[in-house]
Amino acid sequence: MPYKSPVFASLLAAAALAVPATTRAYYIEIRGTDVQVPIRYADTDDPPAGTVDVTYRVNDSTFPAGVAGVGAAIQDAFAAWSDAACSTLRFAPGAASTSTNRAHWEGDMGEIYVLVYFTNSNEEWTGGPAVGHFYFAHDGTGRLIGGTVVLNTRDHQWATDGDADSLDVQSVVTALIGRSLGITSAMEMNATFPRYAPGDQSKRVLGSDDLAAIQFLYPSEEASCDMPPAPEAECNGIMLPGAEPCPPRPTTMPGDGGTIMPGSDGGTIGVDAGSVADGGTTPADGGTMGGSEGCSCRAVGVASAPRSAAWIAMFVLASIVLSRRRR
Repeated sequence: MPYKSPVFASLLAAAALAVPATTRAYYIEIRGTDVQVPIRYADTDDPPAGTVDVTYRVNDSTFPAGVAGVGAAIQDAFAAWSDAACSTLRFAPGAASTSTNRAHWEGDMGEIYVLVYFTNSNEEWTGGPAVGHFYFAHDGTGRLIGGTVVLNTRDHQWATDGDADSLDVQSVVTALIGRSLGITSAMEMNATFPRYAPGDQSKRVLGSDDLAAIQFLYPSEEASCDMPPAPEAECNGIMLPGAEPCPPRPTTMPGDGGTIMPGSDGGTIGVDAGSVADGGTTPADGGTMGGSEGCSCRAVGVASAPRSAAWIAMFVLASIVLSRRRR
């Protein structure tokens, strides 16, 4: 005889509602003087080429001594983003650089590119032994006009062969390219999740959040491409009193005990920089939280443990009711 009970049905319904939903976990930066929009590079071709082509330049005179294959590792890092399916962003190598100017767009007006270099400068690493810093500049409409990735040779060893005691060049550069594009993931197994460890090569490959973000920012019109999921939240670089940081600080992200040294936003032509120091023995990445104190935005957050506990409690209670009715 089928078991029928309004109480049991109600409990099952409540349990279903208590099951944590799958959430997205990537954040993007928005900027603009009049209207705030996701920061992105524009297609400068006339007529538009269908792809967004951005140059990168590398200062190889700053490479860590004795480390082979650094240039190739950086090239592969940019290729990871260029090769992302259903995205129109393409990076291409430009002329070699001799610059260590993190705000290179100020002297190269009209030239849009991403600069990569290493430095042991105390001026750069005043906030602590960050793995690296990233910077981006934008005009008043949210259009990116340049980016910079700076890697720390003062406090860290670097390698390209997976050495267990050294940071992996390709992994870290891949991650900081994404951060300079305004992308941050709140979940591990994504390149833009702000945590690094010596010997870790996992960030050479983009994760699902990274892919969704780059597809959202640079969508392809190919028929085979699905619409990517929207970001968890958009971060505008402003932190209001009592507001949650956006993106979430590493202490609120799963599996990271880091803290943030906030960056700075330069205004109309914004310069975002900063650093993250891991709370343990492993240094974490340098990065901006979108402004001097993060930002106020419509954060959704990831599913929390209490909801899972609620589901278990509902299930146990339903089982008790069912057992008693059958007696």
